[in-house]
Amino acid sequence: FGTSCDDPGQVRVFSLGDGQDSVDDAAIGHAVVTAPLPTVRVRRHVAGSGTTEGGVVTGLTVAGSAPGPVRVRVLETVPAFLRVIPTSLAVTVNDTALDPVSLWRENRMELSTFNGQPSVFELELVLTPGSFATLKYQFRQAFLPLFDFPPDPNRGFDIPSTVVSYRSNSPCRPRRWASPLLGRQLGSDVNGRLVRQYGPSLVIAMPLPDFSMPYNVITLTSTVLAYLFGGIVTSLVRPLDIVAKKLTEAEK
Repeated sequence: FGTSCDDPGQVRVFSLGDGQDSVDDAAIGHAVVTAPLPTVRVRRHVAGSGTTEGGVVTGLTVAGSAPGPVRVRVLETVPAFLRVIPTSLAVTVNDTALDPVSLWRENRMELSTFNGQPSVFELELVLTPGSFATLKYQFRQAFLPLFDFPPDPNRGFDIPSTVVSYRSNSPCRPRRWASPLLGRQLGSDVNGRLVRQYGPSLVIAMPLPDFSMPYNVITLTSTVLAYLFGGIVTSLVRPLDIVAKKLTEAEK
């Protein structure tokens, strides 16, 4: 693919069917296309350390070559095992913080319930070319029950990707396009189409219990019950032997 409006790339075209022994046999030619450049770049990382508290920072950067303001809709989903601190939610645009009251009032902000639905933050921003926005929030990791942990708890828990949606408004002139985001359609303009980008997913380390403790408790309890049950069964099923009493010299 090309890297700019004036740098077109090529896509190899195949016709798959019966009778081809290899991919090269199915090749029928090439098509010159232009890969649309992303208007918004999404970055994301985890803040903090330890397994009790942390935070997530999501950054959006609008390309300076965008022809005009871009209306961006951001969808952030936080699993229920991360207790989001409501007062920590902050959105800044070009280092200018937005009003928290209007942020909660004008956008969709739903906090999670215990072991229930996740927290959902959906907000709409209008960003000018070359501007950047940051979404930050802090959370506390919940202590989960034993059976809620995955088979490999030391790997961590996954946080879903941030979904960023906006209308494509590429500065490139209409050409033949091929894009995994826009459906790989050739010979049509993509301006005005809905673009949905996914930010990187994250992995959070959760507080882990002593997974060997249930085994130790079961082993100790089973040992005590085995001794108790074994003693009772032995006393019930063992035959009684009558032993003649030996008389002493005085009794004789």
